[in-house]
Amino acid sequence: MSVEAIEWAFGLTDGIDVLEKLVLLSLADDAGEDGWVLLRSLERPARRSRSSVDDVKGALVHLQQRGLIDLGGPIEAKRFPMLGQVMVGSDGL
Repeated sequence: MSVEAIEWAFGLTDGIDVLEKLVLLSLADDAGEDGWVLLRSLERPARRSRSSVDDVKGALVHLQQRGLIDLGGPIEAKRFPMLGQVMVGSDGL
């Protein structure tokens, strides 16, 4: 767990909705101190945010477009597990 990533994610207020924030917090909670996170599937963030896998996938696309996470390419083209990074410090603007 990266406390810095979690605090950063809680502090974001502009440009993301509630689902995106919950998904980002889930990733931040699973991230190491360096911000890297291994996504084994989308089931965990879906369960944590009480959303569908498809909704989580959409949230990840938007978070990546805003520069808040980096999954190394389009989520649609990815297979699991995948390595991603929470971009701690980015303001997403």
